[in-house]
Amino acid sequence: RAASGKEQRECVRQLESAQAQAAEYGAELSEKRAELATLQSSLDTLASDVAAAEERVRAKLRAMDSEQAEDASREEGTALKEKQLALLEEGLASSRRTAPARVELAQLRA
Repeated sequence: RAASGKEQRECVRQLESAQAQAAEYGAELSEKRAELATLQSSLDTLASDVAAAEERVRAKLRAMDSEQAEDASREEGTALKEKQLALLEEGLASSRRTAPARVELAQLRA
């Protein structure tokens, strides 16, 4: 009977110790869950910030592409105008070279 009482007290002591340890682990777990929730919130905010920054970069790249396309179009237009001017000058020079022959031909026809 004394051994049984001693064994019972030892079991109660072990149970109380296990309960205290479980309560301690429960409190730590609650703290860790709160930290995890805070970190998750920070991560969500960071992810949102990164997505916004990526969109700003994409918009800037689209604007740069558009500006480059406009610059290329202007350059191409300038090159075409220069080519047109060269052709007109060439035609004018050719016309000047053939003018005497045309005058003579007109005189012969007259």
